[in-house]
Amino acid sequence: MEETLATRRPWWHKALLGLMAAMGSLVVANQFLLRCEVDGQSMIPVLLPGDRVLLRRRRPMGTLRVGMIVGFIDPRGDERLLLKRISSLQGTEVTVVGENLAASTDSRTFGPLEQRDIDWVLVRRYSRAPLEKEHDHET
Repeated sequence: MEETLATRRPWWHKALLGLMAAMGSLVVANQFLLRCEVDGQSMIPVLLPGDRVLLRRRRPMGTLRVGMIVGFIDPRGDERLLLKRISSLQGTEVTVVGENLAASTDSRTFGPLEQRDIDWVLVRRYSRAPLEKEHDHET
Protein backbone atom coordinates (compact mmCIF):
# COMPACT_ATOMS: atom_id res chain seq x y z
CA MET A 1 0.00 0.00 0.00
CA GLU A 2 1.37 3.36 -1.01
CA GLU A 3 1.69 5.97 1.76
CA THR A 4 0.08 9.33 0.97
CA LEU A 5 0.37 12.73 2.57
CA ALA A 6 -3.04 12.25 4.22
CA THR A 7 -1.95 9.01 5.92
CA ARG A 8 1.30 10.59 7.18
CA ARG A 9 -0.43 13.46 9.01
CA PRO A 10 -0.54 13.12 12.79
CA TRP A 11 -3.93 12.58 14.47
CA TRP A 12 -3.90 16.08 15.96
CA HIS A 13 -3.61 17.62 12.49
CA LYS A 14 -6.88 15.95 11.40
CA ALA A 15 -8.52 17.01 14.68
CA LEU A 16 -7.36 20.60 14.17
CA LEU A 17 -8.76 20.66 10.63
CA GLY A 18 -12.08 19.33 11.92
CA LEU A 19 -12.19 21.95 14.66
CA MET A 20 -11.44 24.73 12.17
CA ALA A 21 -14.23 23.51 9.88
CA ALA A 22 -16.67 23.43 12.82
CA MET A 23 -15.68 26.95 13.89
CA GLY A 24 -16.15 28.19 10.33
CA SER A 25 -19.63 26.67 10.30
CA LEU A 26 -20.48 28.50 13.54
CA VAL A 27 -19.32 31.83 12.12
CA VAL A 28 -21.49 31.32 9.03
CA ALA A 29 -24.45 30.19 11.18
CA ASN A 30 -24.15 33.31 13.36
CA GLN A 31 -24.57 35.48 10.28
CA PHE A 32 -27.77 33.69 9.29
CA LEU A 33 -29.31 32.70 12.64
CA LEU A 34 -30.23 34.86 15.59
CA ARG A 35 -31.24 33.75 19.04
CA CYS A 36 -33.14 36.28 21.11
CA GLU A 37 -35.42 36.59 24.11
CA VAL A 38 -38.93 38.00 23.74
CA ASP A 39 -39.42 41.23 25.65
CA GLY A 40 -42.87 42.74 25.76
CA GLN A 41 -46.46 41.57 25.57
CA SER A 42 -47.39 42.27 21.96
CA MET A 43 -47.23 38.63 20.84
CA ILE A 44 -49.11 37.02 23.77
CA PRO A 45 -50.37 34.25 23.73
CA VAL A 46 -48.13 32.93 20.93
CA LEU A 47 -44.88 34.31 22.38
CA LEU A 48 -44.56 35.25 26.03
CA PRO A 49 -42.06 37.65 27.59
CA GLY A 50 -38.98 35.57 28.38
CA ASP A 51 -39.54 33.03 25.60
CA ARG A 52 -36.39 32.34 23.62
CA VAL A 53 -36.72 32.15 19.86
CA LEU A 54 -34.56 31.30 16.88
CA LEU A 55 -34.77 33.55 13.83
CA ARG A 56 -33.16 33.03 10.45
CA ARG A 57 -32.04 35.84 8.22
CA ARG A 58 -34.45 36.30 5.36
CA ARG A 59 -32.99 35.87 1.91
CA PRO A 60 -33.26 39.07 -0.14
CA MET A 61 -35.86 37.57 -2.46
CA GLY A 62 -37.24 35.13 0.12
CA THR A 63 -40.97 34.55 -0.02
CA LEU A 64 -43.14 36.09 2.66
CA ARG A 65 -46.58 34.71 3.47
CA VAL A 66 -49.53 35.94 5.50
CA GLY A 67 -49.33 34.37 8.95
CA MET A 68 -45.52 34.28 9.19
CA ILE A 69 -43.93 35.78 12.29
CA VAL A 70 -41.13 38.06 11.17
CA GLY A 71 -38.51 40.30 12.72
CA PHE A 72 -37.50 43.78 11.63
CA ILE A 73 -35.90 46.90 13.05
CA ASP A 74 -38.43 49.30 14.55
CA PRO A 75 -39.19 51.76 11.71
CA ARG A 76 -39.57 54.59 14.24
CA GLY A 77 -35.77 54.60 14.54
CA ASP A 78 -35.48 52.88 17.90
CA GLU A 79 -33.03 50.17 16.65
CA ARG A 80 -35.11 47.54 18.50
CA LEU A 81 -35.92 44.25 16.84
CA LEU A 82 -39.68 43.81 16.66
CA LEU A 83 -41.48 40.49 16.14
CA LYS A 84 -44.91 40.63 14.52
CA ARG A 85 -47.19 38.48 12.38
CA ILE A 86 -47.79 39.33 8.72
CA SER A 87 -51.47 40.15 8.31
CA SER A 88 -51.46 41.19 4.66
CA LEU A 89 -49.25 41.49 1.60
CA GLN A 90 -50.06 43.96 -1.16
CA GLY A 91 -47.38 44.25 -3.80
CA THR A 92 -44.20 45.13 -1.94
CA GLU A 93 -46.07 46.36 1.14
CA VAL A 94 -46.29 44.18 4.24
CA THR A 95 -48.75 44.86 7.04
CA VAL A 96 -47.72 43.42 10.41
CA VAL A 97 -49.64 43.15 13.67
CA GLY A 98 -49.07 41.75 17.12
CA GLU A 99 -51.18 38.95 18.55
CA ASN A 100 -52.15 41.09 21.54
CA LEU A 101 -53.62 44.10 19.74
CA ALA A 102 -54.09 46.11 22.94
CA ALA A 103 -50.35 45.91 23.73
CA SER A 104 -48.87 45.99 20.23
CA THR A 105 -47.17 48.77 18.32
CA ASP A 106 -47.41 47.61 14.71
CA SER A 107 -48.52 48.70 11.23
CA ARG A 108 -51.55 50.36 12.79
CA THR A 109 -49.05 52.84 14.31
CA PHE A 110 -46.17 53.07 11.82
CA GLY A 111 -47.91 51.96 8.62
CA PRO A 112 -47.02 49.11 6.26
CA LEU A 113 -43.42 48.02 5.77
CA GLU A 114 -41.62 47.35 2.55
CA GLN A 115 -40.68 43.71 1.97
CA ARG A 116 -37.01 44.71 1.97
CA ASP A 117 -37.41 45.90 5.59
CA ILE A 118 -38.20 42.38 6.83
CA ASP A 119 -34.84 41.01 7.99
CA TRP A 120 -35.74 37.88 9.97
CA VAL A 121 -38.21 34.99 9.93
CA LEU A 122 -39.16 33.02 13.03
CA VAL A 123 -37.87 29.45 12.89
CA ARG A 124 -39.10 28.29 16.29
CA ARG A 125 -39.43 28.97 19.96
CA TYR A 126 -36.81 26.81 21.64
CA SER A 127 -37.43 27.75 25.27
CA ARG A 128 -40.66 28.77 26.97
CA ALA A 129 -40.58 31.51 29.60
CA PRO A 130 -40.80 30.10 33.11
CA LEU A 131 -44.36 30.21 34.39
CA GLU A 132 -44.88 32.17 37.56
CA LYS A 133 -46.00 29.93 40.37
CA GLU A 134 -49.13 30.89 42.18
CA HIS A 135 -48.62 30.94 45.91
CA ASP A 136 -51.38 30.12 48.35
CA HIS A 137 -51.66 32.91 50.87
CA GLU A 138 -53.12 32.02 54.22
CA THR A 139 -54.94 34.86 55.90
